[in-house]
Amino acid sequence: MKQVKLLLVLTLTSFLFSNAQTDSAVAKPWKTPFKRGYIRLGIDKLGGNLNTAVAPAENIHDGNFGAGYGYTLEFGHIFYFLDRKKQRIYNVGLDWTIISLAYNPLDKWKDYASQRNENVDMGTSFHASVASKLGPVVTVNPVSKLVIEARFQLTYALHYSPFEYFAEKENNQSYDFWFDDENYFDTRGIGTNIGATIRYGFIGLAVDLSNAKIPTVSYLSQNGQQETSNTEKIPYKHFQVKVNLTF
Repeated sequence: MKQVKLLLVLTLTSFLFSNAQTDSAVAKPWKTPFKRGYIRLGIDKLGGNLNTAVAPAENIHDGNFGAGYGYTLEFGHIFYFLDRKKQRIYNVGLDWTIISLAYNPLDKWKDYASQRNENVDMGTSFHASVASKLGPVVTVNPVSKLVIEARFQLTYALHYSPFEYFAEKENNQSYDFWFDDENYFDTRGIGTNIGATIRYGFIGLAVDLSNAKIPTVSYLSQNGQQETSNTEKIPYKHFQVKVNLTF
């Protein structure tokens, strides 16, 4: 009789322990690290530094916009080719940054004019862009919730820069350089973007470098008499550092 009771106790204990393990496994299922949606918010650096040895037109044509640090906001989605719910070290897919917004104040020109001894008249100048990016991405999950992403994307961007630089010199000489800003986002074209993201769980840090040479119309007037227009491929380079949130 005692042996029967002992057997029942052991059987019941084993059953309860087995159920506890099963419940624990159900309560804490494995969650895929290959998340698909993301939001990125951070800072944007447009172009290079101004060169005071050359005129504004030459600076702009070299991609030096006189821009301070601006802001960027992105929304995107990753389409994985491999089953993202299966445990694996790596995955590949397409990273579509559906919309990428950037804004930069062009606020370095006052110092530029001062160093060139020019009296300058400028309105509020800024640069704004709207872009979409699409390309392959490789995602690596080396351990736990740590994820590293590397991407290469083609971009299509619209740019808008209300900008005018009217300078007067001591020898009664003057010149006026400006963009054609009558049509919003008339400057547009295709470029490339390379980037990387490192995150732990849902939060991380993303870095991107975009580059595109886009035909842009500018105008130049000398002493208020002669106005010339010029269309030239100008390099638009954006370097971005962003907080990356995935879901």
